[in-house]
Amino acid sequence: MQKGQATIEFIFIILILIIYIFGVTKPIIENTQGIIEDIENISKANLATQQLTQITNKISLLGTGSKETITLFIPNNTKINCANNFEFEVQINKTGNNTNVNLCENNICKKTFMVRNGITLDCTENVIDYGIKTIVIEKTDSNKISITSS
Repeated sequence: MQKGQATIEFIFIILILIIYIFGVTKPIIENTQGIIEDIENISKANLATQQLTQITNKISLLGTGSKETITLFIPNNTKINCANNFEFEVQINKTGNNTNVNLCENNICKKTFMVRNGITLDCTENVIDYGIKTIVIEKTDSNKISITSS
């Protein structure tokens, strides 16, 4: 009788430990996963905006009529704004179950990339958002670059 009782108590203690470990570690893992996804989106948005800016600056140095087409992946919860410069905005704390992390003001991470001085951007869409986008960059005038996305 003593051996059976000790075995049941041991199994009960192991069960309590397993429930405790899963109860504590699961939220931590989900929170970490959400933060990693946010950082991944910020990195991908940074890369896409950087590529767009570099090619625009390159086209601006070439003659009128110069054109280049690129394909960009814009991550979820991300926008690339096209005005006088390019700026990406990534909404964080939208993925996973992460708690609010104050990485960026109002949970929107932004970064601006400057195009060459004297260049005017003519964008068919002021905001390029989520998805795989084909971007056509064309120099239409001596200081004007047309940005078209589809």
